[in-house]
Amino acid sequence: MNDARALELLLRKRNHTLSESEQRELEATLQNSPDLREAEKMLMTYRHHAEQHPAAFKPFFKERTVARLQRREGATNNFATAADATTDAALWLLGFRPVFAFGVVAILMLLGYNAHQGGAITMESLFGLETGFGMAFDSVNVFAG
Repeated sequence: MNDARALELLLRKRNHTLSESEQRELEATLQNSPDLREAEKMLMTYRHHAEQHPAAFKPFFKERTVARLQRREGATNNFATAADATTDAALWLLGFRPVFAFGVVAILMLLGYNAHQGGAITMESLFGLETGFGMAFDSVNVFAG
């Protein structure tokens, strides 16, 4: 049996969650390993001490611990303020920036292509509109002064 398996069985022994075969396996390993017997003694000593002297925590221990963990996480991760809606929106925009940039470039290329194919630079030619529909734009020449 490897050491990790032996330690796992040793820890589970206290909770009485070992099967008969696991119990026999652990006992055989304990007989053959003085280091494991020493580890069992230390574990039992620690458990006995913990049962005899329960730890007393100051008031609001949970809140202080969570706040400390959040500060530590915030120090390692500058984007760790998920509760702030503004930060969430900014993160979404940062992730969306490549898609937005691609869209802008595609639109500019389409506008350039339509202007090149249409001859005159008018609203109809920029947007590839038919001449009859262009009356809504009043046939304004975009670049004419």
